[in-house]
Amino acid sequence: MRGVAVTLLALCLAGANGASLEPRLELVGLRAGGRIVGGVEATQEQGKHQCSLWASGWFGTQHICGCSLYGDSFAITAAHCTDGFTKDDLTVKYGGLNVNSLDKAVPVAEVRQHEKYNTPQFDNDYSVLKLSQPTVKVPGRVDTVQLADSEPANGAPCQLTGWGNTRGGDSGSSPALLQYQQF
Repeated sequence: MRGVAVTLLALCLAGANGASLEPRLELVGLRAGGRIVGGVEATQEQGKHQCSLWASGWFGTQHICGCSLYGDSFAITAAHCTDGFTKDDLTVKYGGLNVNSLDKAVPVAEVRQHEKYNTPQFDNDYSVLKLSQPTVKVPGRVDTVQLADSEPANGAPCQLTGWGNTRGGDSGSSPALLQYQQF
């Protein structure tokens, strides 16, 4: 019996060693349809506020969602991206266009997920992340978003950046380079 337990443990550890975050990524993608369909590669000016939320665990560390830098030491992301993770699992990376080679990595000090976030309907689907250190702004390269102080007019242009899927229904179309779309 002891030999069976040791063999099972060895098989589990071997399987975990090669495991990835793919099941979690699929869940995040399926929940909100994370995609930038029809986008084009962003310029640094268009993406200077963009950051990447990375999660770590027994599976390693991977990009799971985009986020936006805000204020001196905050990032804003979707609640479905932080749901089930603790601050110790999360890191925000920023400063560049390639999600795999961003300049700065800052641990998350606190996750403020909206208390009325609702998984099935995605009501109140946002989280504010307090970063463990202030954002290092670099003119033309890294800056923060400015929240609107009034409601935009109907038909006002909207800009979107992200690393989401570029083709609807194709989970393999998530690019490494930041994408941009104007509506």
